[in-house]
Amino acid sequence: MTFYFRPSRMALGVLFLGSILLGTLGCGGGGGGDNVVSGTVKFNGQPVLGSIMFVSQKDPKNVSSTIIQDNGRYQMPKAPLGMVDVAFQPTTQSSDPKAPPPPQLPEKYLQAKTSGLSFEVKGGRQTKDFILAP
Repeated sequence: MTFYFRPSRMALGVLFLGSILLGTLGCGGGGGGDNVVSGTVKFNGQPVLGSIMFVSQKDPKNVSSTIIQDNGRYQMPKAPLGMVDVAFQPTTQSSDPKAPPPPQLPEKYLQAKTSGLSFEVKGGRQTKDFILAP
C-alpha cells in the first residue's frame, strides 16, 4: 500500500510566505543588520582616538564597538537597536607621528554606566556626533 501526500495550494502558499517572513525577520536579539551609526568624537576641540562602544540598555550583553579614526570619525556597523549607553577606550598616540598627542579623556567616559552619554539607535543609517566636556 503506497500513500501519496499532495499538499494543497493553500498549504504551499502558507509555507512559502512563512519561509519568506522568517528569512526577512531573522532570529537576532535586537541588534545589527543594516543599522549603521557614524559621526565624530571630540574632546576640547580635538579628535578623540581609540574606540567607541555602544551598550544596549535593554540587553547589556548586546555590545558593538569600532575604531575611531585619526580625524575623530567613526562608523559603527550593526549597532544595537534602541537606547544605548556609550563609552570610549582612548589611545595615547596617533598613527601619524607628526600629529600632536590625542587628548586624555576623564575616567567617566571609559565606562558606559558612568559616561552619562546615551541615545536611541533607530535603524538604518544615522549620524551621532559626540562633543565631550571635561
